Amino acid sequence: MAANGTRQGYRQIADWLLARCAELPPGSPLPSESQLAEQFGVHRMTARHALETLRLDGKIERRQGAGSFTAQAPLHREEAILHSFSEEIRRRGAVPSSTVIEQGLQILPAQALLMGLDPRQPLVRVYRIRRSDDTPVALEVCYLPGELRAVLDLDLSTASLHQALKDLGYALSKATGYISARLATVRECELLGQEPPTALLVESRVVRDPDGLVVESTETAYLGSRWAIDTVAAVKP
Repeated sequence: MAANGTRQGYRQIADWLLARCAELPPGSPLPSESQLAEQFGVHRMTARHALETLRLDGKIERRQGAGSFTAQAPLHREEAILHSFSEEIRRRGAVPSSTVIEQGLQILPAQALLMGLDPRQPLVRVYRIRRSDDTPVALEVCYLPGELRAVLDLDLSTASLHQALKDLGYALSKATGYISARLATVRECELLGQEPPTALLVESRVVRDPDGLVVESTETAYLGSRWAIDTVAAVKP
């Protein structure tokens, strides 16, 4: 097929897919590359280009080993309000859950120093896939002072760490942090069920008690297509 014909074929497929996305609910399956190629009479690479372009635009999702689907609407989080992930998901009428990848006590001197703790003492480290209605939304690694090791006795696939901290008598007073963006690693794509390249919105956060002591240090890498943070700012006069 000539280059011009390839471009026309790609655009025709992309427009058709966009129309289908507008008609179907989020998470609906879409035709495969081979099905699209046969339907439109084009090379499979042309169909793949159309699918990949829409994926990068956030219109569709391509899941490893499963195919292509209409994109889920992103979850929005209010700025400047500290809610746990579980609270955020429940506020939207969905069910939060997690898959624990790793958890335990570890000696991590550099991380302990960042938290203002004794680098010789172990930290609690929990690495989880965070889900909304069983759909992966983020990867989260959380560090807690070793004295909070009691949380490791909980079922962290369903338990909220913030609620566990409160139950242990720890008050959560203030959270500070920042947002950055990066591409997911191959391993992260596997855990989230996404095809690379996949964009992540990464929130690094420290939570302190009323005395200013660090209770929690967390890095949460959200799928860019499934999470958004609402912002409000006054306009400078």
